[in-house]
Amino acid sequence: MISKQIARRFDREGAEATLPLVRRIVADIERDNDHLQAILPELRTLRMQARRRGEGPGELEALREQVADITTRFEGYLAELARIGCVYRGVTGHVDFRGEHEGRPVFFCWAPGEDEVSHLHLLGSDCRLREPIGLDAALPFGRP
Repeated sequence: MISKQIARRFDREGAEATLPLVRRIVADIERDNDHLQAILPELRTLRMQARRRGEGPGELEALREQVADITTRFEGYLAELARIGCVYRGVTGHVDFRGEHEGRPVFFCWAPGEDEVSHLHLLGSDCRLREPIGLDAALPFGRP
């Protein structure tokens, strides 16, 4: 079942109107993800050292708290994007906006670094298969 927020329908212009806020949220996600990726190896190392030495939490606990804080912020970012009505694709960093193009259900797609919503992909297809808006390749079964 699709949540009410994701069920919101966008046209290209409506999706683009959200980009100032979406860009800020995605930048926050990327910043926190970079921080998380930087501390995870240290967390693993400290966890292994603590097990070998039988030590208490100490520095390990502080890193765990940082990871928990980042995770909580991630949940907030995703909730904020859901309130806007779009979906963050963590693997690629793309943001999808459900809509319709030439009578077909699609996701209009934006990726960090892009100036506008210039791509789309069919609902149910991988966002990595997105095509520039206007190319028939995005709608492989011809026009309805």
